[in-house]
Amino acid sequence: MDSSTSTSLALTGKGTDALCKGDTGGPLLNADGRIVGVNSRSWQGGCLGTPTTETRTGAVSARTDDLASWIQQTVTADWQVPLVNANSGKCLEIDSSLLTNGTRAQQWTCYEMPTMRWNLRWAGNGWVVRNANSGKCLEIDNSLLTDGAGAQQWTCYDIPTQRWDLVKAGWGYWLKNRNSGKCLEIDNSLLTNGARAQQWTCHDMPTQEWTFSY
Repeated sequence: MDSSTSTSLALTGKGTDALCKGDTGGPLLNADGRIVGVNSRSWQGGCLGTPTTETRTGAVSARTDDLASWIQQTVTADWQVPLVNANSGKCLEIDSSLLTNGTRAQQWTCYEMPTMRWNLRWAGNGWVVRNANSGKCLEIDNSLLTDGAGAQQWTCYDIPTQRWDLVKAGWGYWLKNRNSGKCLEIDNSLLTNGARAQQWTCHDMPTQEWTFSY
């Protein structure tokens, strides 16, 4: 190896030829036999079909030895979005940007503010929906199973009422609670600011559909 950057390794072949066309994509191994790069390109010196005047046998490999940390950061990163009700066009938020457990979730005219941003992360047993302002998780009050039970924020735990499924529906997605099997909606399909979010048996109706942009 001649040199390296954050993304590539510069190599010079030991023999009379460089990496040839058929070698592209092949592994570059270190002394321990671990893959540290993937063959990318070379001057083709000594390769079949290359002019004899080309004597350079240098090559470049794309680095892979630092991918593990990148994959870990990318896979575990939250997906931060607004949750916009397809019926009202308003955003899901936490009432008055409060930080306390039990504060209700409601709709309000969309603005660029943390209480209207939600971090979505797949947890293996459903999606965690965490408020960007409070850091607390969206759940159904007291793990209730009944229609009309309110949605609120609470300290995040690994419990079914704080897990949600995203199910494609109409113009958006249902947020279906893993505990109750019911869908997040706005009470009575109201269009007004401050109308509360609640759960209800899932139906094909805009108030139960949510999009990720406004």
